[in-house]
Amino acid sequence: MNAQGTERPSAPAARVGGAMKKTLVVLGAVVGVFVLVVGVFGPAIASSVAPGIIERGVNEQIQGSASVSGVHLSWGGPLRVDSISLRDPGGREVIKAKASVDAGLWRVITGNLDLGAIRVKAD
Repeated sequence: MNAQGTERPSAPAARVGGAMKKTLVVLGAVVGVFVLVVGVFGPAIASSVAPGIIERGVNEQIQGSASVSGVHLSWGGPLRVDSISLRDPGGREVIKAKASVDAGLWRVITGNLDLGAIRVKAD
């Protein structure tokens, strides 16, 4: 007991509370770094994998094939594809185009389907 007549926590109990506090601080820092990395590098990572995802999705739906390159994604927009090429089953190019939309990833992720202006330009 201390001078006021109350019990003082034992040394092991104090250590457990301190360890819990340190664990929460470290966990908070890890989560903070993860959010920062996703915020900064997320669009760049998504831009690098998006062409393959788009190609697979289109190729499942058409006869022939699609190729996509130069996908540029950002949180605030615009979203852009530098080259989309569609080929018929014989391998002849049917169309080559580029496309962009005003919307950014944030608008799409949060469910706002108003993409703004959609531009498609055939080469």
